[in-house]
Amino acid sequence: MRLPFIILFLGWLAKQWTLSRGQYPKPSISMIPSHEIFLGEQLSIYCDSPYPNSQQTFQLWHEENQQRWIMNAIAVNRGIFTIPSAQEAHAGKYSCQYCFSSRRCSPWSDHISITITELVYQKPSISVSPSEVVTLGERVTIYCKSEGLQNAEFTLQKRTYFNTYGTMMIKMGEIQFPIVTVDSSGAGIYWCRYCLKSESAFYQRCSNYSDRVSINLTGYWTSKPFIQMMPSEEISPDSNVTIECQGPRNDLTFVLLKSNKATVSKKTGLGKNSTKFHISRVTSEDEGNYTCHYSITNEFIWSVPSDPVELLLTDKSTIPIAIWASIAAGLLLLVLLLFLIAFALHRKRKKSSTFMKNAQPMNTVTDFPPLEPDTKTEPDEVSYAVLNHNSLRTRQVVDTDNVSESCTYASVAQN
Repeated sequence: MRLPFIILFLGWLAKQWTLSRGQYPKPSISMIPSHEIFLGEQLSIYCDSPYPNSQQTFQLWHEENQQRWIMNAIAVNRGIFTIPSAQEAHAGKYSCQYCFSSRRCSPWSDHISITITELVYQKPSISVSPSEVVTLGERVTIYCKSEGLQNAEFTLQKRTYFNTYGTMMIKMGEIQFPIVTVDSSGAGIYWCRYCLKSESAFYQRCSNYSDRVSINLTGYWTSKPFIQMMPSEEISPDSNVTIECQGPRNDLTFVLLKSNKATVSKKTGLGKNSTKFHISRVTSEDEGNYTCHYSITNEFIWSVPSDPVELLLTDKSTIPIAIWASIAAGLLLLVLLLFLIAFALHRKRKKSSTFMKNAQPMNTVTDFPPLEPDTKTEPDEVSYAVLNHNSLRTRQVVDTDNVSESCTYASVAQN
């Protein structure tokens, strides 16, 4: 029991001897947020003393502006300096110290650097070549490109399955981030941005972050999954389709790919080795070849792909073009045939009408104006007859048995 007590006593004695000579351990300094400070964001700097339960004050020193802030202790042995809205003037190096009422102070802490980032440029485009789904050992290149800025400095950031982050920077003007060979450490999510430095080393103008792309390693697990689609044929638009994936063991995560691009992932139920993907109200955009992979632990490391299944729509309400063409041709022939029949009937009726007209007997009767007796003419005198052709009129009469031929009557006019 005496040995631990002696060690504690010697430690307390050394501490008191240090304090009596005015020598204190330096404080620790930190800030929140710790990753990056954006223009206008709230920032807090923490200065921690190793002496709790002591009346002490804290001082914060801004090296670039040669400015000092003093604050009383908060939470016993901590001083908190808050900047409500970070501006360019707040960028730079900071250090802190603590002091007692006897005006004895500790040495200054280590420096922390605060870089203020202003987002003023449009986000760059990002792409992966040859594909986001690669086999083990395949070479991949990530392209990050901006429009119109040739002197930008690009930064590629990465997140892996284990939530580890990495940063890769390239010199100005380049836009390629080569990954020589992809293995389990290269699989993950990537995004990028570009920045232009200002006159201050702690203030930069940058773009927004690009969209995120994933690099997924396939073929790591060699057991092929099984895939089936229900229904498998005669799929009409707006119908529902189910794709089922089955693996070699329970508690897997399946990824469904369309044309070698990941669409959705889903875990199996507890104690199950399969899962179902539902596609509601399918359209022409859902057509294509589907495959599935499974992962066991790492979501970016997949098995070999399953055999593909094809989703192809069959629209029952749409008649094929060949049938339409056949129907159109049949209608045309029918119209042509009807026209020919109508023409033949017309000619036949016309001939029959002409024949009946020529064969029908025509009995003409010439009507003459009635004779008026001339009282001045004597019966013994000689009379002369004059034939008036203009007074002749022809009239068709009914054919009877008593009239077999035409008769012509003439009226006689006296001079």
